[in-house]
Amino acid sequence: MLLAGDEFGRSQMGNNNGYCQDSELSWVDWDDLPESAEELRTFTKRLITLRQEHSILRRENWRDGMTITWYNPGGGEPTEEQWADAGSTTIGLPISRDHDDEEAWDDVLILFNPHNGTRPVRSPGSGERLDGRVDHRRSRRWLEEARSLRLRYGETQPRAASRGLSPMSMEAKG
Repeated sequence: MLLAGDEFGRSQMGNNNGYCQDSELSWVDWDDLPESAEELRTFTKRLITLRQEHSILRRENWRDGMTITWYNPGGGEPTEEQWADAGSTTIGLPISRDHDDEEAWDDVLILFNPHNGTRPVRSPGSGERLDGRVDHRRSRRWLEEARSLRLRYGETQPRAASRGLSPMSMEAKG
Protein backbone atom coordinates (compact mmCIF):
# COMPACT_ATOMS: atom_id res chain seq x y z
CA MET A 1 0.00 0.00 0.00
CA LEU A 2 1.27 3.46 -0.86
CA LEU A 3 0.45 6.50 1.21
CA ALA A 4 0.50 9.94 -0.42
CA GLY A 5 4.10 11.06 -0.38
CA ASP A 6 5.66 7.59 -0.10
CA GLU A 7 6.78 7.92 -3.70
CA PHE A 8 9.25 10.65 -2.76
CA GLY A 9 10.22 9.72 0.78
CA ARG A 10 7.83 11.97 2.69
CA SER A 11 8.20 10.77 6.27
CA GLN A 12 5.91 13.15 8.20
CA MET A 13 9.04 13.66 10.34
CA GLY A 14 8.49 10.25 11.89
CA ASN A 15 4.93 11.01 13.02
CA ASN A 16 2.58 8.20 12.05
CA ASN A 17 -0.40 10.29 13.20
CA GLY A 18 0.10 13.10 10.69
CA TYR A 19 -3.57 12.94 9.69
CA CYS A 20 -4.44 15.15 12.66
CA GLN A 21 -1.85 17.82 11.83
CA ASP A 22 -2.47 20.88 9.67
CA SER A 23 1.16 21.93 9.26
CA GLU A 24 4.27 21.19 7.18
CA LEU A 25 4.30 17.84 8.99
CA SER A 26 1.34 16.58 6.95
CA TRP A 27 1.42 18.78 3.85
CA VAL A 28 2.52 17.15 0.59
CA ASP A 29 5.05 19.20 -1.42
CA TRP A 30 4.70 18.14 -5.07
CA ASP A 31 7.44 20.49 -6.34
CA ASP A 32 10.90 19.25 -7.31
CA LEU A 33 10.18 15.54 -6.97
CA PRO A 34 13.27 13.30 -7.13
CA GLU A 35 13.84 10.84 -10.00
CA SER A 36 13.01 7.96 -7.66
CA ALA A 37 9.49 9.37 -7.30
CA GLU A 38 8.98 9.13 -11.06
CA GLU A 39 10.38 5.58 -11.07
CA LEU A 40 7.93 4.51 -8.33
CA ARG A 41 5.07 6.22 -10.16
CA THR A 42 5.98 4.38 -13.39
CA PHE A 43 6.32 1.07 -11.55
CA THR A 44 2.97 1.55 -9.79
CA LYS A 45 1.26 2.40 -13.10
CA ARG A 46 2.59 -0.87 -14.55
CA LEU A 47 1.24 -2.83 -11.60
CA ILE A 48 -2.16 -1.17 -12.02
CA THR A 49 -2.14 -2.01 -15.74
CA LEU A 50 -1.30 -5.66 -15.01
CA ARG A 51 -4.10 -5.83 -12.46
CA GLN A 52 -6.57 -4.36 -14.95
CA GLU A 53 -5.50 -6.76 -17.71
CA HIS A 54 -5.45 -9.98 -15.67
CA SER A 55 -8.39 -10.89 -13.47
CA ILE A 56 -6.33 -13.40 -11.49
CA LEU A 57 -4.69 -10.33 -9.90
CA ARG A 58 -7.99 -8.71 -8.91
CA ARG A 59 -10.22 -11.00 -6.93
CA GLU A 60 -13.87 -10.19 -6.33
CA ASN A 61 -14.15 -12.63 -3.45
CA TRP A 62 -11.46 -13.88 -1.12
CA ARG A 63 -10.08 -17.11 -2.58
CA ASP A 64 -12.85 -17.48 -5.16
CA GLY A 65 -11.58 -20.58 -6.87
CA MET A 66 -7.89 -19.85 -6.50
CA THR A 67 -5.22 -21.87 -4.75
CA ILE A 68 -2.47 -20.23 -2.70
CA THR A 69 0.57 -22.07 -1.36
CA TRP A 70 3.88 -20.64 -0.12
CA TYR A 71 7.12 -22.31 -1.19
CA ASN A 72 10.57 -22.18 0.36
CA PRO A 73 13.79 -22.02 -1.66
CA GLY A 74 14.01 -25.83 -1.58
CA GLY A 75 10.73 -26.13 -3.46
CA GLY A 76 8.58 -27.39 -0.59
CA GLU A 77 6.19 -25.74 1.81
CA PRO A 78 8.02 -23.88 4.59
CA THR A 79 8.38 -25.69 7.90
CA GLU A 80 7.60 -24.05 11.25
CA GLU A 81 11.35 -23.61 11.74
CA GLN A 82 11.73 -21.88 8.39
CA TRP A 83 8.86 -19.50 9.11
CA ALA A 84 10.52 -18.61 12.43
CA ASP A 85 14.05 -18.28 10.97
CA ALA A 86 14.87 -14.61 10.32
CA GLY A 87 17.46 -15.71 7.73
CA SER A 88 14.91 -17.70 5.73
CA THR A 89 13.74 -14.83 3.54
CA THR A 90 13.35 -15.90 -0.10
CA ILE A 91 9.84 -17.17 -0.78
CA GLY A 92 7.51 -17.86 -3.67
CA LEU A 93 3.77 -17.42 -3.96
CA PRO A 94 2.03 -19.20 -6.84
CA ILE A 95 -1.57 -18.17 -7.48
CA SER A 96 -3.60 -20.56 -9.61
CA ARG A 97 -7.17 -21.03 -10.75
CA ASP A 98 -9.15 -23.25 -13.06
CA HIS A 99 -8.59 -22.47 -16.74
CA ASP A 100 -10.42 -19.40 -18.02
CA ASP A 101 -10.86 -19.33 -21.82
CA GLU A 102 -11.12 -15.54 -21.79
CA GLU A 103 -7.90 -14.95 -19.86
CA ALA A 104 -4.29 -15.56 -20.80
CA TRP A 105 -3.10 -16.15 -17.24
CA ASP A 106 -4.33 -19.06 -15.14
CA ASP A 107 -1.17 -19.23 -13.03
CA VAL A 108 1.01 -16.50 -11.58
CA LEU A 109 4.21 -16.97 -9.60
CA ILE A 110 5.41 -14.10 -7.43
CA LEU A 111 8.94 -14.38 -6.05
CA PHE A 112 10.19 -12.29 -3.12
CA ASN A 113 13.85 -11.90 -2.18
CA PRO A 114 14.45 -9.45 0.66
CA HIS A 115 17.68 -11.35 1.48
CA ASN A 116 20.95 -9.48 1.14
CA GLY A 117 22.28 -11.66 -1.66
CA THR A 118 21.52 -13.22 -5.03
CA ARG A 119 19.29 -16.28 -5.36
CA PRO A 120 19.26 -18.18 -8.65
CA VAL A 121 15.70 -19.31 -9.40
CA ARG A 122 14.61 -21.83 -12.02
CA SER A 123 11.17 -21.82 -13.52
CA PRO A 124 8.69 -24.10 -11.75
CA GLY A 125 7.09 -27.16 -13.25
CA SER A 126 8.45 -28.86 -16.32
CA GLY A 127 10.61 -25.99 -17.52
CA GLU A 128 7.91 -24.03 -19.34
CA ARG A 129 8.93 -20.51 -20.19
CA LEU A 130 7.94 -17.79 -17.79
CA ASP A 131 6.60 -14.49 -19.03
CA GLY A 132 8.39 -12.01 -16.77
CA ARG A 133 6.46 -8.81 -16.30
CA VAL A 134 7.65 -6.66 -13.43
CA ASP A 135 10.91 -6.20 -11.57
CA HIS A 136 10.79 -3.26 -9.20
CA ARG A 137 14.57 -2.85 -9.42
CA ARG A 138 14.27 -2.40 -13.19
CA SER A 139 11.06 -0.41 -13.24
CA ARG A 140 11.86 1.31 -16.52
CA ARG A 141 11.53 -1.79 -18.68
CA TRP A 142 9.57 -5.02 -18.89
CA LEU A 143 11.41 -8.28 -18.43
CA GLU A 144 11.87 -10.75 -21.25
CA GLU A 145 10.71 -14.35 -21.21
CA ALA A 146 13.14 -16.64 -19.43
CA ARG A 147 13.57 -20.15 -18.12
CA SER A 148 15.68 -18.98 -15.22
CA LEU A 149 16.55 -15.77 -13.46
CA ARG A 150 18.66 -14.44 -10.65
CA LEU A 151 16.67 -12.95 -7.85
CA ARG A 152 18.78 -10.12 -6.42
CA TYR A 153 18.47 -8.40 -3.08
CA GLY A 154 15.16 -6.62 -2.65
CA GLU A 155 13.56 -7.95 -5.84
CA THR A 156 9.94 -8.91 -6.11
CA GLN A 157 9.24 -10.79 -9.32
CA PRO A 158 5.71 -11.50 -10.47
CA ARG A 159 5.89 -14.21 -13.13
CA ALA A 160 3.17 -15.79 -15.20
CA ALA A 161 3.25 -19.30 -16.62
CA SER A 162 0.87 -20.80 -19.13
CA ARG A 163 0.69 -24.20 -17.42
CA GLY A 164 0.03 -25.44 -13.92
CA LEU A 165 2.62 -24.70 -11.26
CA SER A 166 4.55 -27.13 -9.14
CA PRO A 167 6.89 -26.26 -6.28
CA MET A 168 9.62 -23.99 -7.54
CA SER A 169 13.29 -24.74 -7.21
CA MET A 170 15.59 -22.09 -5.78
CA GLU A 171 19.20 -22.50 -4.77
CA ALA A 172 21.39 -20.16 -2.77
CA LYS A 173 24.48 -19.08 -4.71
CA GLY A 174 27.68 -20.63 -3.34
